[in-house]
Amino acid sequence: MKISSISDVHVVNGRDNRAKVLKSFLTHPKVLESDYVIFLGDVFDCLVGEQPEQLNEYKEIFSLVEKVLMNERCSFIFIEGNHDFHIKNILSNRFFKYKNFYYRESGISLDVDNRKIFYCHGDEIEIGNPSYQFFRKIIRQDLVRYFFTSLYSLKKLSFLKKRIGEKSIKYFGEYSKKEESFLREKFRGSAQFISEEFGFDAVVCGHSHIEDHLSGENFDYINNGFSRVTNKFVFFNRGEFKLESL
Repeated sequence: MKISSISDVHVVNGRDNRAKVLKSFLTHPKVLESDYVIFLGDVFDCLVGEQPEQLNEYKEIFSLVEKVLMNERCSFIFIEGNHDFHIKNILSNRFFKYKNFYYRESGISLDVDNRKIFYCHGDEIEIGNPSYQFFRKIIRQDLVRYFFTSLYSLKKLSFLKKRIGEKSIKYFGEYSKKEESFLREKFRGSAQFISEEFGFDAVVCGHSHIEDHLSGENFDYINNGFSRVTNKFVFFNRGEFKLESL
């Protein structure tokens, strides 16, 4: 069983450098031969609300997704992040004719090659950050969906997307050594905690923007980091994980 996953590309528009990374992923030979292809959240930056016009910005990317879906033995799974959410309807309508497209609001457990693997964005398992967990719960409310879909114009969404794309350099994963070490250990601990709680053999996630692969005798935690910087995705084959270069 082969599984390819990527997180935290943070594509702002279909022409930026991050879009090139995502296109490289969607056309990579190992991705095209995979049984599962998974977007692990924050693949897009500020893609929020059920306004289908938003998808026009990513026509080429979604055409490449469609080519992946044409392989009927491959399941394509879109998992929400904290920058691309409340878009179930517009994506389901975009890919309605493909029975192998799946939209998830939270992570998914896959039993493959005698391993129980949990794939998620990463924010839902983060420990030691109660204020963010409260924020995460709020932004997933139906009222927020209604706001971004019905009350917040496409023009304002475009402006918000631009502002987010121009945010400080730390937002894009360039941390001090101390910050990087803290986040690495924090997410390793989060992954180990949830694996013990639910019996997972491996946790694959993003969100921290810290590239990491913690491999033990009975457990793996793996994160491709901020993929525009790392140029990597996670590849699973024959029971083994690898951070694969794009």
